[in-house]
Amino acid sequence: MAIAKAIIDEYQPRNEEDIQDAFKDIFEPVFEAMLQPALYQCKFNLMNSLKKQQRTCSFQFSLYL
Repeated sequence: MAIAKAIIDEYQPRNEEDIQDAFKDIFEPVFEAMLQPALYQCKFNLMNSLKKQQRTCSFQFSLYL
């Protein structure tokens, strides 16, 4: 309850949109920080996968020359 009261005191929401904006202001940086390592890992894995495919494709192509 203390968190809800603090949010209401700080943001003084008048409608649902104000509450959503408050939650976004509060939690967006938290979720972004939590997801950033996972997104970086996905990007790293994707880049490695593409490089591997590129090597495989060039190798297969050179076999037929």
